[in-house]
Amino acid sequence: LGVVLAGAAANAVMYFPDRSAGLEDNGPPTALIQALAEAVFGFIVVRRFPRNPIGWLFLAGLGLPDTLNSVAQLYAVFAHNVTHDALPAWAVAEWLGSWLFIPGVLILPTFVILLFPDGHLPSPRWRWFARVLGVLVGVAIVTAAIGAIPTRPNFHFPPGGGIADADRLG
Repeated sequence: LGVVLAGAAANAVMYFPDRSAGLEDNGPPTALIQALAEAVFGFIVVRRFPRNPIGWLFLAGLGLPDTLNSVAQLYAVFAHNVTHDALPAWAVAEWLGSWLFIPGVLILPTFVILLFPDGHLPSPRWRWFARVLGVLVGVAIVTAAIGAIPTRPNFHFPPGGGIADADRLG
């Protein structure tokens, strides 16, 4: 929860200094509000039921990646639009912001629904299905991360952020 709150503070610091730079077009504050809600919900569940994996999924599987994604996207846009690429590691932040939303998109409809409401599978016969889903989600995340790698150092940076499709490996 501390990392998510630090991400919220970093987001505010980068979002509000220069609103004329077009940072409000990206919508990271709404994504950050979603990440905060996921993390707070996960924190509440973890505090009350520390052995329930749903709380940990919301805290570490949804809230943390969504926060890092929001901060990375805003950092890259801030570095590009406001400081004109003068900040360090803006390309790494852009790469992270291009794929780090994938865990949140995949974990919620797979594992949270599968483990709801008590944090256990419906029966032991579901273990093979959960393992297959785990492998598929892991492969999808790694594939998205590799596919988002820029193919050249001076990749095209669209106005709203992201790496243009023509400049990606995948």
